[in-house]
Parts: sequence; C-alpha cells; structure tokens
Amino acid sequence: MNILEKTNPYIEFNYSEKEIRKKIFYIIAVEYARVIERELKKPKQTLGTIMMEGFSYEFFLNRELSLIKSNIGDYEKGESFFEVLYNTNFKDGDFNNITAKNLILTYKYRLESFISDEFTLSENLKNSISRFVDKLIETTTDLANFNLQEEAHKSKLIEAISKSNDKIFVEKAKVLIEQQSLKALNYMNGIFIERLNNILKEEKILKSELLVKQKQIDEDLKKARKIQQNLLPKSFPSNMGIKFYSSYLPMDTVGGDFYDTQVFPSTNDIEQDRIGVMIADVSGHGIAAAFIAAMAKISWENASRLYIHPKDILQRLNLQMVQISAGNFLTAFLGFFKNFHEEKKISTVAKGIFQYASAGHFSPFIIRKNLDSITLKTKGTMLGVFQSIIIEEFEIEYYSGDRFIFYTDGLLEAKNPKSELLGEEKLFQIFESTKNLDGDSSIKKIFDEIYSYTDGERINDDLTLLILDIE
Repeated sequence: MNILEKTNPYIEFNYSEKEIRKKIFYIIAVEYARVIERELKKPKQTLGTIMMEGFSYEFFLNRELSLIKSNIGDYEKGESFFEVLYNTNFKDGDFNNITAKNLILTYKYRLESFISDEFTLSENLKNSISRFVDKLIETTTDLANFNLQEEAHKSKLIEAISKSNDKIFVEKAKVLIEQQSLKALNYMNGIFIERLNNILKEEKILKSELLVKQKQIDEDLKKARKIQQNLLPKSFPSNMGIKFYSSYLPMDTVGGDFYDTQVFPSTNDIEQDRIGVMIADVSGHGIAAAFIAAMAKISWENASRLYIHPKDILQRLNLQMVQISAGNFLTAFLGFFKNFHEEKKISTVAKGIFQYASAGHFSPFIIRKNLDSITLKTKGTMLGVFQSIIIEEFEIEYYSGDRFIFYTDGLLEAKNPKSELLGEEKLFQIFESTKNLDGDSSIKKIFDEIYSYTDGERINDDLTLLILDIE
C-alpha cells in the first residue's frame, strides 16, 4: 500500500501551507525512521560507543525511533532515501558514529522545520548544519560538495512526495521543499564563507608572523655566513713555493664544507717549514653542518699544535667530534707539504715530501707536468661516529709543476636532467682539461663544466675546490 494512502492524521487537509507541511512531515518521518532502523543493525561494538553526551549510540538511536513512532504510529518498512543519500554522497556507509549521528540529527531537524510555526531553520538545525559543515571541511574544501549534498537531499524529498496521486499536493509541496532547501543552502554556504574568511584571516596573521620570523632567520643566516667566511683562509701562505686558489659555494646560505691551510715553522735549521692543508665535508647542510664545520676547524688548529703527524691529528679530531657531532659525521683529508733541504735537492729532482692521511675523504687529484695524473692511496674512517677509528698515513714525493686539486663530493654528485651523477671519471676529465690553465681560470672552467652538465638542475650539495700549484 502506498504510504500516502495509509490512514494517518495528515491525509485529510485543505491544501493550506500548514497542512501541506504536515503531510511532508509524515513522508519524511517515515524515511527518518527507516534510516534509524538501518543504523540499529550495526555491530554491537559500534552501537555501544559512548557519545559525547554520555549515552551510547544505540540509546540515541532507540530514543529517536521512539519519538518518531509516537508521532506517526506504524509505518511500512523498507529502504530509506536518507541511507541512499549518505551512502552515495559520502561513499562510506559505515562512517564513524559522530558523523552518522550529526547527519541523522540534521535529517531530524529538517523534518521538524516542516511543522514549526514559522517554517524557519531552527537553532538546532543551524547548529547541526554547522557541525556537519565543519566535519566536511576536515575532509574537503570543495564548496560544490555542500551544494551537491543539498541538491541530492532536495531531489530525494521531491521524489518521495511525487509518489502521491494528489497532483495539487505534489506541486505545492515542491515549492515548500524548494524554499526549505534554499534556506538550508544559503545558511550552509554562509557558514562555509564565514569559515573561509576566518581561515584567511588566520593565514594572513600567520603569514605576517612568518615573514617577521623569516626576516630574523635571514638576518641570522647572514651573520652565520659572515662567521663561516671568516673561518676560511683570508690569505694563503706565500714564499713557500706553492700557489693557492680556492672557491667555496654552499648549497644554502651556510654549509658544511671547509678548508684551511696552516704554516708550521721549523724548530731548527735542518728542517724546512711545513704547510698543512685540510679539506673537510660535514654531513647535512645549513646551520647545524656549518656549526660542526666551525668546531672541526678549531679542533684541527688545536690538535696541530700537539701532533705533527696527519693521522694523529685526525685521531684527536675524531675524539672531539664524537662528543659534539649529534648524529652528523664528517670526512676529512689532511696533508703536509715539506720542501727538501737544499742538500737533499742535489740528489733528487723531487721538490719535497707530501705526508697525508684521510678520514673517509677523497684524496686530491694530482696533475703532473710530464707524467700521468694520479690519485693517492688512502685508508681511513669518517670522523664523529666511532670513538676508535683506523687511519693510515702515507707519503709521496712532489715535483715542480705538480697541481694538487682538493674537492668535496658536491662536485661528484652534480646531476644532469636525467638524474645521472657526474661521477669520478667525468670530473677527472674536467680536471685534466685545466692542465695548461692558471689556477683562477681552472676553477672557473671546472665550475662552468659542472653547471653545463647539470643544465640548470639544482645542485644539492656544497661545492668546494682548492687548487695548489707547486712552483
């Protein structure tokens, strides 16, 4: 039997607005009762969930069903269009109880508005719509979703009342449903706009605060960069038979690479003065890496006053770095150039001895004037990780015309648009191509070649280059 043909208090009426709204109420009330019965079929664990008011979800549903039955009496069982609505529009028939409860209450308050004296949105309905909008905002910011939900709701209401054979009632009811839908839609969109305006105001305030903080950070970074630049050599040793050329390009305002040179005067007339050269690379980037690099430089200066062998200095440096590295590590290469005494030069063409050790860092690439270029044998562990490490020390002779190119891994790890690393072979070819150029021109050519290889791709590491030409 058609719902509208059943005996109920609202079948006999005179087409007044109030009587039409009563009949709409009855139709929607049946749909409301059906969706509550659907919810009561959920698992016991779900129904036992305690709501914020202190009662269970099952208690809430039974209370609502009891209230609606007291208004409409018996009704025909079946599927509710409300269930179809939230299954279709939310694509989740079992969303959490809070959302389901708010949605059910929204249906209830929409239902009650049809029999209110003023036919307006009640405060309960407004509050329910507000909560419902807030829930939707958590999952989507698309205003169209609100409009689509309301349009679907209106369509289902009209579809339900259209089952009546009373065409006059149907036409008048459609007008009232359209009015209510428009009120709900305007209120819903108004809430959304209000929420958006609040969000925009908050974002504006936050952006202003962030700009102030960013300005302070930029100022701090400038100061940090100035400090770091002061840690790098302002000048290089002269009158030692070695020419120095360098370039340091941090990925950020500050970075974790550093290099240094120190002159160690001889303590007697037999030994020659020594020149110590260190290059290091701290893992990571930014202020933390720069801080560790600064501490490493200070540690190397202090250790070099206590020890004369590169391996001993690096061992000492490691013990200090383990205490402050906080998860970072660094690689380092340290070498000493010591020219032969005049008497020694009579018996060899070599100019001196290069004594060196590496803590996991690349050895310099050495270009020899009339011989093949070489890299050096090294064996050593990175610094700042283990208390006890193994570092071996080696030495080679160096000659007039030799070029030592010290570098960090940023050069090796430059990538082209295909994400292919430059790599050792290509880098050494670039180094080799500078053989007949002076130091400054060589540095420019090396970086030009690297930037050409990357073809505009961001280089994700600091770039450090130190060239020593033996006169």
